[in-house]
Order: sequence, then C-alpha cells, then structure tokens
Amino acid sequence: MSFAVEFAVRLMAAAPRIPQERKAKHAEWLLAQRAAGGGFRGRSDLPDLYYTAFGVRCALLLDCLDAAFLAEMLPFLRRESRGPLATADLASYLTIAFTAEFFAGVSIDDRSPEERAEWAASLLMPYRRPDGGWAKSPNSALSSTYHTFLALECLELADIAVPEPRQIAAMIRGRQASDGGFVDLPFLREGGTNPTAAALAVLYDLDALSDRTRQEACGFLHSMQRGDGGFAASGRAPCSDLLSTFTALVSLDFLDALDGSTAAAAQRYVSGLEHLEGGFRGVTLDDQRDAEYTFYGLAATAWLRR
Repeated sequence: MSFAVEFAVRLMAAAPRIPQERKAKHAEWLLAQRAAGGGFRGRSDLPDLYYTAFGVRCALLLDCLDAAFLAEMLPFLRRESRGPLATADLASYLTIAFTAEFFAGVSIDDRSPEERAEWAASLLMPYRRPDGGWAKSPNSALSSTYHTFLALECLELADIAVPEPRQIAAMIRGRQASDGGFVDLPFLREGGTNPTAAALAVLYDLDALSDRTRQEACGFLHSMQRGDGGFAASGRAPCSDLLSTFTALVSLDFLDALDGSTAAAAQRYVSGLEHLEGGFRGVTLDDQRDAEYTFYGLAATAWLRR
C-alpha cells in the first residue's frame, strides 16, 4: 500500500475520534467556504483546486462527503482538469478523485483509468530531471524534494509505475543535511520539517528507508518541537505552525517514533488554534481560517486522540 493510500486509510480510521459536537461546528463553517464557482475558496473569493482538495478531505472527516456534495463542484473540477496543471494542482485533482471514488463511490473523472494514467504522465514529464526527481517548475534545473513527493503521489493515485525508483531514492537520500533533516533543494544546508516529512514519505514508499536515516530524521523532527507543543518549519522559524506540526506528527507516527509526551504537547497546541465558530488558524497570531489549515487541525485532532 502506498503512503498516500495508507495515510488516507489511517486517517479515516481515526476520524470517529473527533467529538460529534466539534464536527458539527466545523462542518457548518466548512460548507460556508464553498465558492460560487463550485469549489472551495482559499483566502480569496475564487474557487481554487488546491483548497478544494483540502475541503473535500475535511468533508470526509466531518461526515458530509456524499454524491450531492460532490455534484455541486463537478463542473469546476471538470473544467480545471481540462487545463494545464502543475504538479501541485495535479496532485490536488487526483486526491479529490481518489477520495470521491474510494470513500464516497463517486467518479468525478470522465476518463478511463488508462486515459487518466496517460494524461497524468504527460503532465508530469516536463518536470522530470536527470537525477530522477521532479522540479517545481518546467524552467527549474533542480529537482525539489517536495515536488518529487508530489509527483510520486500523482503516479500512485493514477496507477502508474514509479520509474527508476533506485535513482529517486538515491537523490532523496542525498538531500539529508548534517542536522538529520532533509532539504528541498541541494544547495540548502539546514533541514526543514516539511521537506523531511516529504523525503521520509518518498523513502517509505520506495522501501528505501534505512535505520540510520530513520533515526537521524526522527531526531531532527523531535528537535523542531517548541515549548508550546507545536513544531516549527525549521530551526530558524520564529514560531510553531500547524502545517509543520501535522507533517511532523504523521512522519513520527508512521515511523513508530511518536511518544506520549510529544503527542500530548502537540494536542494542546493544535487545540489552541481551533476557532470557536469552526475552522483552524495556521499559527497563533493568524486571524484567518481556511480549508487547508482546517484539514491539518481536524486530522491532527483525530490522529492524536487515542
């Protein structure tokens, strides 16, 4: 089972741990975030494919993902899928398609599985680099750890075999910094929480994660936890944030390195970002909520309630 699918299955198994009264307030807030065009908006009024993927997964966690919910955004999704999609947008679209089909029994894509695979492969091709990874943009000469993670997620969700997995694994292993974390680009020297989570997911998928790499990376992730219980994006980051906290928690849990005290402290931090009227903020000083951070908040809440 791929990391993307195993993550989704584990998350759905944890979803019932969210108290029903909290689900209700978040569901009411979430449904109000749908844009007139059919998808979910981010921090503007326009529907956005990236935020729609998070909105759909929030709906799944909140027990409001069904055929009627998906039908409202179908014209938007079909329209988006006919245009040029960068890797992050392709990953968003395929995540929505997988979530709808696997958990709600609804097909949002009118392509055959073979056509979908060919389409996804053609979109990913311009980003592939000689070292085996994928770049952020067609004009970038350097592969990105994070975009390689996204590309592998796309391949798995489109049922495409991963090309040259050993080369990809070697490239990712070469991104591990001396502090135990991983960097997104080869010229960087200090690890980051989110590139580390992405790298670990790739190595986990490729069955290429050594005990030493695992131990050093988990040590780095633990070092990113701050006094408020949250995790920072890097050693230089001024504060904890919800994205880094969630990716660190998932990585540590997948690698059997999430201890009770770490989880309890993180749970306190996540709870502090929950808005009384629904939704989650990304950091303590943020005054806005969106579907992305609400997904991280809900998912972390479910993951940590054991």
